[in-house]
Amino acid sequence: MTLSELLQKINITTQWQGHVGVDYEVPMDYLSVGKHTVSLLAYGMVVCVRGEMEYTINGEAFSLKAGQLAVFMPYTLAYVVSKSADFCGSMLLCEHSIFDRLMLENGRDVGHVQLHKTFPVVTLNDSQQSDLNMFILLLVSAINNQRCLQGQLVMSMLRSMHLFLADLLSPYIDAISLTNQRDAIFRDFMKYATMHYMQEHNLTFYSNKLCISTAYLSRIVREVSGRSVKDIISQMLFTEARYLLCNTSQPVTAISASLGFEDQSAFTHFFRRHSGKTPVQFRQDTQ
Repeated sequence: MTLSELLQKINITTQWQGHVGVDYEVPMDYLSVGKHTVSLLAYGMVVCVRGEMEYTINGEAFSLKAGQLAVFMPYTLAYVVSKSADFCGSMLLCEHSIFDRLMLENGRDVGHVQLHKTFPVVTLNDSQQSDLNMFILLLVSAINNQRCLQGQLVMSMLRSMHLFLADLLSPYIDAISLTNQRDAIFRDFMKYATMHYMQEHNLTFYSNKLCISTAYLSRIVREVSGRSVKDIISQMLFTEARYLLCNTSQPVTAISASLGFEDQSAFTHFFRRHSGKTPVQFRQDTQ
């Protein structure tokens, strides 16, 4: 699914040519609890205005509360665990090719914030919230008003917002070049992992895709994320398994097969190790 198709599907408030989508202080009903794990195709930014949301990113659990900001990279697996009834926020989705261009022009990679081992959710002070709201509203205005130079105005707003985010997130971003091979390898690994994790659990598959050794891939992933390749794939599998058990009537054998396990016994052992329960027990307890 392209970003344009995603923007239409979720009915985001404002969009520009299928490349950029913006919501400003809305309930974001499309961020529904219990929906299928979504692979984000774009750079994303979410600011919580009111309420709270619990979610997972690549299997890791996080919480976003009022006055906090989270930034996401493409090929991120996102899943909403819970959301308060009064949740309200603003969101920006930007096609990765545009955001990559901005990173090259501005010389700072906001996406690196997600490579930070603590994966920060940033608490904004009043001044930062006010400034960010101003950038969002100016971007919405540039998108909604048809002008001869609309494209240039939209890009100018995006460029300014990117610089603001780069400054805001600078304590969390490693001062490294966009050409840094380590982070390029990690990004490519995450891209392939989100595409293939349900079928391919083996380290060798991903090292072959990247044309590097298994030892080198293992070291790179550990250095960047603080986790192993196995941990990342396992968290993705567990998140998907939990969703399928809670929200579908598929037999455990079918779920096991769809997630690439050799048999139900292997799946049961995997699930019990992560949850302390068998898949059948977990399903019974959540119904």
